[in-house]
Amino acid sequence: MDSVCRQTSNYTFCVNSLYSDPNTPSADDQIKLAYIAFDLAYDGANQTQDYITQLLKNTAGPGRQVVYQSLKRCSQDYDNAMKALFAAFGDLDSETYFWLADYSSKASQAADDCQSAFRQITSPSLTSRNHDLKGLCEICLATSSYKFCMDSLYSDSRILSADLKTVALIAFGLAYSHAQNTQDHIAELLRNSCCPPQIAVNQHLQRCSHDYERAIVALQRATNELNSRNGHDLPDLADEVAQAAQDCQVAVEELASLPVLQTLTSMNHDLVAFSEICKTVGLYITLSS
Repeated sequence: MDSVCRQTSNYTFCVNSLYSDPNTPSADDQIKLAYIAFDLAYDGANQTQDYITQLLKNTAGPGRQVVYQSLKRCSQDYDNAMKALFAAFGDLDSETYFWLADYSSKASQAADDCQSAFRQITSPSLTSRNHDLKGLCEICLATSSYKFCMDSLYSDSRILSADLKTVALIAFGLAYSHAQNTQDHIAELLRNSCCPPQIAVNQHLQRCSHDYERAIVALQRATNELNSRNGHDLPDLADEVAQAAQDCQVAVEELASLPVLQTLTSMNHDLVAFSEICKTVGLYITLSS
């Protein structure tokens, strides 16, 4: 639990949140902690949704239209958050863990979107709830990706004596190598699916090929930024990489059960995980510059 909370921006919040669940002391692996974290996030989002519903009932009437519309938007945002967090339980139950990081990021973004809706309006209680959901989602993300992050970074011997820039070069380099390998894998699949019965698969793979071209370009730009000592765009470039992998996964989702595409699904998941590492390091570089 300590190793998870030290990955978050608020160690005390993380510890207090996890220990609010009586199952935490006996959670002896990260999967059990992930269940607890996602459960806390889902319950928190559900309570906030109920709170927003009550506010909506008390806000109807003349002169309150701006507040009412902002609350309606927040209600939709929290509906999106709850859907993402609920989907995470399916990922945990199936023991695939492919999209846990993505689901936690979507729920966190929903809290940001709700907060943006109230930019011109003061709502301390709702602001606090949005902040708490983001904090819980950060814990979810930490439980989802910690082992992958450590295993990946320590696969490069430079990590043992790396400064922040070198860590970033390692992270983006790993993501680039993975994206290039996936692009090669897609090209091989295309060569083997050229015939009429495979036309549907071929079309989806062509889209994935374009998605990975985008990812590779973004990763090349990130490396150029690091070499030029300008890292301000690194988090955005990492987001572009994750989006490319997610777009590819959407393209093959209907056919993902085919054995020929199962490896690609795993590769998409791994690129999203690599991009999360890149984004985290990129944010540190941005804050320190």
